[in-house]
Amino acid sequence: LDQVRAQFTATAPAPARPARATAELAPVASAPSALERILHRLEWRELPRVTAPVATTAGAGHWLVLDDGSGLGVRLGSALAAGGGTPVYAEMGENFAALAPGRFRLNPLSSSDFSSLLAALPAAPRAVIHLWSLDLGDGAHTTAATLRAGESVGLASLLHTVQALDRAGMKSRVWAVTRGAIGGVGEGAVPCAVAQAPIGGLGRVIAVEHPELWGGLLDLDFNAGEDEAAELATTVTAPDSGEDQLVWRGGRRFAPRLVADAPVAHASLALRDDATYLVTGGLGGIGRRVARWLAARGARHLVLTGLHPLPPSGLWSSLPADTDTVTREKIATLESLESAGVDVVYEPADVTDAGRMAELFADLARPGRPLAGVLHLAGLAENRVVRDTEFAAHRGVLDPKISGAWILHELTRGLKLDWFATFSSISAVWGSRGQPLYAAANYFLDALGHHRRALGLPATVFNWGPWADGGMVVSAADQAYLARFGLHATASGDGVAALELALATGRPTQVVASVDWALFRELFAARGRLSLFSELGGTDTFATAATEPTALFRELSSLDAATRRTRLEAWLQAAVARTLRLRDDQVPAPTRGFFEMGMDSLMAIEIKNRLQTELGVPLRATIVFNNPNITALAGYLATLLPATSAPPAGTTTALDDLSADEVSALLARELSAVEAREKKP
Repeated sequence: LDQVRAQFTATAPAPARPARATAELAPVASAPSALERILHRLEWRELPRVTAPVATTAGAGHWLVLDDGSGLGVRLGSALAAGGGTPVYAEMGENFAALAPGRFRLNPLSSSDFSSLLAALPAAPRAVIHLWSLDLGDGAHTTAATLRAGESVGLASLLHTVQALDRAGMKSRVWAVTRGAIGGVGEGAVPCAVAQAPIGGLGRVIAVEHPELWGGLLDLDFNAGEDEAAELATTVTAPDSGEDQLVWRGGRRFAPRLVADAPVAHASLALRDDATYLVTGGLGGIGRRVARWLAARGARHLVLTGLHPLPPSGLWSSLPADTDTVTREKIATLESLESAGVDVVYEPADVTDAGRMAELFADLARPGRPLAGVLHLAGLAENRVVRDTEFAAHRGVLDPKISGAWILHELTRGLKLDWFATFSSISAVWGSRGQPLYAAANYFLDALGHHRRALGLPATVFNWGPWADGGMVVSAADQAYLARFGLHATASGDGVAALELALATGRPTQVVASVDWALFRELFAARGRLSLFSELGGTDTFATAATEPTALFRELSSLDAATRRTRLEAWLQAAVARTLRLRDDQVPAPTRGFFEMGMDSLMAIEIKNRLQTELGVPLRATIVFNNPNITALAGYLATLLPATSAPPAGTTTALDDLSADEVSALLARELSAVEAREKKP
């Protein structure tokens, strides 16, 4: 790579060719109001330090520590033991073995080893504290081999931990610990430990799919502190605070908040007509749109890469009738660029192939056409939940964004680029169901951007939501499904405008997504995780829901306690069956977990809304999460009804004799008491 970098030397620029813009290549303008709705960024809010030691008995139970080699795991275990806990340690090795009482060995790549470990424990652990990523080292010594090791040591082991707990039916919380893997927090800029970073993205998806198993991501300071083991112990034994991502920097503790990011006035980006711009994934749906934007902004030398070769250009005018639509669209894009005076080259090159990319960069090192900008769009889609992910079989999803981005980073470190932009995803910001490894790969891109900036290199990371005409979400059905969650596709013109704004103004990161926050926040509240969105506004539907008693409410209120409970459970079984789209002969078991049945966040909100409508009482979005099966939910709903007492024979119930105003007053008192109970930790 160093030899290739050396070929890029400053030379006299070639005479500029006049731009020949066409209507097709003209950029689409975006109204400022549109950008105001879709631009966001992450900010880090300082939280109070938690330095008190673990209270006696607060840590009671077994704690599984995936032990690192630095000694932190042993110190953490000692702090947990001081609080009444029993630490059990597991270290990495070739195969599963019990090494000594309370200490085991297992292979991070072996899913069965993790099940064997859980089976060997005397009881389900209170939590699992994953420290193995700490052995990957800091950002100053990262290599391609380190990144590959990080995928096994960090991602595979975290994935297998959660899968084993899920198979065993254990509800142990998993805490993933890294050191210096998250950038842009606190003061100063230090290269990130990028090899450790991907487990943060996997954690975001675990939080969405398995909230009952997720504790959080804890990123320690770059330099170890004397009290960090004690603070870790206090953090993992404390009651749930709603914060599942914490970062320590310079003796301070931070948590992320997503906030609106207002657009700013800026001049149109004027690209150099004497330079080359490289776009990986350049003929994908978004890549074609970006290539046309580059040309419209003055670029006259483009190199677009992709995995698949195209027919020779001499055959483009007489393609066979069975040529697929995508190939035709790619060729049409190249022809339109050429007709606009752009020197465009398509290179079938796998961005994960270091040798092939080195050859490409050697070809790019031509006199008078320095490489000025890199846009890394290459990626592989994923639609597979955590439970169904097989790391060895599916790890290829990681390669374009982890290996590919690192190769580009290495090849361009010695170049004077105007910008180096990577296309990440909102899956790395708040998690996306069915994208565990894809989110992990995108989380790496976020860390790499901060890593490059700490080295004094240009970097802008875009966390994109779905685009209306390209990207990983391409079908109308997929977009309609996401819209039910409040996540809408961004118009391509708005996406390009956001791209230009961030590059023109030098923003390090940009979250771009069109979201109905009132609905989207409620979905995350249903999973018990709302702090990330706490500064985005939105209405509390609990406070605004109607409270008019309904026929079902009156019916239930007229029943004695036992009959009421039976009626509630039967009604809930029917409601859950409808929500899960079960067959008529499938009756949900009252004690089986909702999420074990396959319920997702959207279904949880559907159940909540149905209950709220049928009963006429306001309910919080977390009701299904906090009452995870029919029996528990029926018991909770029973507390919202007036207290029961056996009426004398031949008399009507007291509720029937009350006026509407008296019923509303009684209900308000009952709900106030319930709300007070819910707010207790």
